[in-house]
Amino acid sequence: MVRRGVPLPFASIRNRRAFLSVQNLSSFIAHRLTAAGGNLDIFLVADNEQVSTPEFVRQIAEAVGKPARLVPCPEPLLRWLLKLGGRAEAGDSLIGSMEVDTSKALASGWRPELSQQAGLRLAVGAARQG
Repeated sequence: MVRRGVPLPFASIRNRRAFLSVQNLSSFIAHRLTAAGGNLDIFLVADNEQVSTPEFVRQIAEAVGKPARLVPCPEPLLRWLLKLGGRAEAGDSLIGSMEVDTSKALASGWRPELSQQAGLRLAVGAARQG
């Protein structure tokens, strides 16, 4: 949608979302596999940046070299439109927040190798080739 220049009704969304690039996930796995002690544990990992849906759309637009066309839409109207289109479950994904506390992963000595924007550029490049 971003690549096609379709206006998206996300400008009014004020949420926070965690994302994780494949590269950062694989670097965390490699870090844990080589960690001293290597005990099994549960970690939450994410890119350093946790951004809103509109900011993520802007980053995608920048990665594909297109302008982000965001228009404001009140949240209740957006949820209603999603429901009308048979996509009610997408409401929480687009509108809701999902931040994660990565302090445990960071305390293990791991740091994300790529910024979110760099991960998006790689993902966009891979999508163009595939």
